[in-house]
Parts: sequence; structure tokens; C-alpha cells
Amino acid sequence: MTGLDYGRFEALTFDCYGTLIDWESGILAGLRPMLARHAVDRPDNELLEVYAGLEAAAEAGPYRRYREILAAGMRGVAAHYGVEADAAEVTAFADSVGAWPPFPDSTAALATLHQQFQLGVITIATTTSSPDRRPDSRPRSSGSSPRRPRAATSPMPATSRSPWSASGCRASGSSMWPRASSTTT
Repeated sequence: MTGLDYGRFEALTFDCYGTLIDWESGILAGLRPMLARHAVDRPDNELLEVYAGLEAAAEAGPYRRYREILAAGMRGVAAHYGVEADAAEVTAFADSVGAWPPFPDSTAALATLHQQFQLGVITIATTTSSPDRRPDSRPRSSGSSPRRPRAATSPMPATSRSPWSASGCRASGSSMWPRASSTTT
């Protein structure tokens, strides 16, 4: 037991990937077809380790949309194994993030929590593919350069819809918002 008074909170927020979404399964499902086409069969842990290093390197530079990070990751994994991913494979992988599966307990847990709390997803990933929009979805003034996005919060959809289909967060975590009417003792 944590000793935390959950009655003091009215809303919970969650990061998406690694908390609600099984990003490792999604990445593997996206990489495997390209690797199989080249007869590359490596253990999951190895593929994830190679991919993670490449993704971290791609994220270390100037801001890039997550789709671009994914594309660079796939190209990098292919190069690591001495093969080449074709343009269609790279595009499919970059587009696959919305199809990554939730963890088996995510849907039921969110449904249960939604009975008592407002729920939200916080993400730093882009949710727009429009090149004239900044990652935080405000129009970019002419001549300005892209910058890393601030965390954006979006309400958790009703439990009958998938709460992860338009999300793009990648690290784990959650937070709670105190009830406005509560007093601290």
C-alpha cells in the first residue's frame, strides 16, 4: 500500500508508449517483414537494442518528427545487418505507430480508472503530418525553425474507442491531478 489518498485526485494522466502501448512489439512487428525479406533472423532483444541505439542517435540532433525518427531507425537497422530497406518498407514502418498494440492490461485498467477519474494522455510526439505545422500544432511563423515540442495533453477518449490510436508518446510514466475542491492537510 502506498498510503496515497486517491480520493484527492480527479484526473490521471499517462504517457503512452511503454506505459499503455507495447512499443517493443510494435517496433518488432514493423522491422521483421523487411528483415525476413533479406533472410535476417535475429533475436528480439538484439533487434530492440540495435534499434534503440539508432533511435537515440536520431533523437539527439535537431527536432525531427517521430515518423522521421522511425524511418531513420529502420534504415539504420537495415544497414546494421548489411541490407537495404526499400522506400515502401520505410514508409510502412514510419506509419505503423498508430497500429502498435496496447499492453494486454491497458484497456481494462483504463476502463476501471475511468469510472473514478478523468483520464488523459500526455505526449511529446507529433500528431500532425502537415509540414507547415509545428509539433505542438500551432502555425509556424515564416522563417522560424522547428523546435522540440512541449508536452501536450489530450483527453482520453471514451473507453469504446482506442485511447492510443492517435497518440505518439514513448516513455513511461503517469501523474495525478489534485481535485480542485480538496484541501491539503
